Amino acid sequence: SHPPCSSRPPQPSSTDGRLTALVQPCRLPNRPPHCSSKTLAASTWSTVSRATDGKEVTLGPGELITRLNSAAKKGKHKIAESWFDKFMKIGGEPEIITYNSLMHAAAKGGTFKQAERWFNKMEVARLDPDVISFNSLLDAAAKKGEPEVAMKVAKRLRKRMAASRVAPSHVTFATLMNIAGKSGNFKKAMKWFQDMTEHGLNASTITFTVLINAAALQGGTRKQGNLDDAEEIYQRMLDAGLPPAGPPLNSLITAAARAGNISAAERWFRVLRETSEQLQVGSFNTLINAHVRVGNLAKAESYLTSMSEAGVQADEASFGPFISACAKEGNVKDAERWFDRMQTMRIRPSVVAYTQLLHCCA
Repeated sequence: SHPPCSSRPPQPSSTDGRLTALVQPCRLPNRPPHCSSKTLAASTWSTVSRATDGKEVTLGPGELITRLNSAAKKGKHKIAESWFDKFMKIGGEPEIITYNSLMHAAAKGGTFKQAERWFNKMEVARLDPDVISFNSLLDAAAKKGEPEVAMKVAKRLRKRMAASRVAPSHVTFATLMNIAGKSGNFKKAMKWFQDMTEHGLNASTITFTVLINAAALQGGTRKQGNLDDAEEIYQRMLDAGLPPAGPPLNSLITAAARAGNISAAERWFRVLRETSEQLQVGSFNTLINAHVRVGNLAKAESYLTSMSEAGVQADEASFGPFISACAKEGNVKDAERWFDRMQTMRIRPSVVAYTQLLHCCA
């Protein structure tokens, strides 16, 4: 006889294409008719044991899936796959959300090939991918180090998505725009934006932030981008009734700095301080780096001071430009002073910081 199913665990859910599941449904062969797959987390039927501190711990299928999802959310794809293997060994039959978790793990901590492998395995299991499946695969493509390759993958996946009659979400289009932006193809990013509106999806703050980043990266990472386009997109965001926010303003600061327009970067920084509480170390670092590049170390140092006054913790990137500038001039004394100041703030130097310091002595 089979043990009764005693309780119902939390059910998985998703928000706008993002995975938030803690415990997912699973299927087991020859399951008792009164025992739903959604109640197996509390069941001791078909379990696996493992040794922990010399003790045997019995894990049911629901617990195995919970641990798989936990590892996936942290990007620990190898650990997630090991829990999947244990789940399969006890006769488990994974459902779509299981494969989505594994693709999410691969996208976050693995590679696109690993994510695509799980996508293909899901189809072999005769499970139809949903929007989360495609979003996870697109996310993995977006994190590839080769923007042009990612663009080709994105185009192929979008066609496959349409053929499967899976409706895209905000996340789908934001990821597609991000991929286009990273490749320096601002026009393509705008095309995805237009497609999104044609699908009846309203643009969000995140969407406009992605477009501003795309404008800043026009022509590739070695180009200055187009500040005018970035500012026009921000105005479109305001015209759409969305309030000023930290993410798009931070992106505008970066866009202005990339364009070599320090005065515009400082102007947007003032808007950020006046309208948003989302002050980030990256915004200060952008201005520090911009001023150091033109040789204005005094102004750069003033932003380091204002960062502390704003309660924002500096990081290694805050001091890197100062050490690097001193290294180029062979100014060992000042380079050591900045290095010591960084350590005084309990910032642990990385190999990069030590290398910058050593360049002074070369």
